[in-house]
Amino acid sequence: MKEEEPSQSEPSTDRPRQRRLFLERRSYTQRRIVDGVRILPVIALVLFMIPLIWPKGSDAGSIDSSTSTFYVFVAWCALIIAGAVIATRIGPINEASNNDAASGDSRANPSFNSERGKG
Repeated sequence: MKEEEPSQSEPSTDRPRQRRLFLERRSYTQRRIVDGVRILPVIALVLFMIPLIWPKGSDAGSIDSSTSTFYVFVAWCALIIAGAVIATRIGPINEASNNDAASGDSRANPSFNSERGKG
């Protein structure tokens, strides 16, 4: 008898089924917050570069330096507020690592190893 090859429509039993990647909601949210922390300096750079492309001097529609200065300080305050909001949201990540350090997990707190050797 001749063995039949599996057809294209039938799944092959030779390779394991691909499992869907599942991330817990808390873990996923924390990763997105960390991504926000990483992108914040790029947003700051873009916001602070905007006044450089505004028309200057006697050009029609030029922006006063007082308006530019006001814009920079408003952008600066907005970045401080955004950083504070992100810092409060990222707090639970640090609390989790502190709990690991308290339980004796030396991987969570690198200073734990140096303090342990002094005793």
